[in-house]
Amino acid sequence: MRGAQRTSPSTAWLLPSKYYWDEDEIIVSAAGKGNYTINDYQRYFDDIDFPVGYEMRRDTENLLKEGGPGVEVHCLHGVGVSTVEKYNSLSIFSLINAGALPAVICDSI
Repeated sequence: MRGAQRTSPSTAWLLPSKYYWDEDEIIVSAAGKGNYTINDYQRYFDDIDFPVGYEMRRDTENLLKEGGPGVEVHCLHGVGVSTVEKYNSLSIFSLINAGALPAVICDSI
C-alpha cells in the first residue's frame, strides 16, 4: 500500500494546506529532527528520503487556492470523542521505516 500511495499526487494534495492551516501549527514532531509545519514540507520529504513527494505537493498545492472542488460534503462529529491533533515520531527512522507508526497525539476533551 505504501508504494502505491507514494506514486499518487492526490496523497500529497491531502496534506494540510496553507489556505486552511496556521503557519506555525506543528503537524509532525520527530525526535532529533524537530517539528514540521506547512512551511516545512520540503525538509520533511527530504528527511524521509522522498524528495519526489515534495514535487508532487508543489504540483497540487494551489488546487485549493480558488476554493474547494464544489462537491457536497457531509461532516460527522461526536461529543466527547478525541480528535487527532498531531503525530509524534520517536525518531526520523520511524518516519521512513514502513513498519513503524508515529504516536498519535489527540486533543484533550
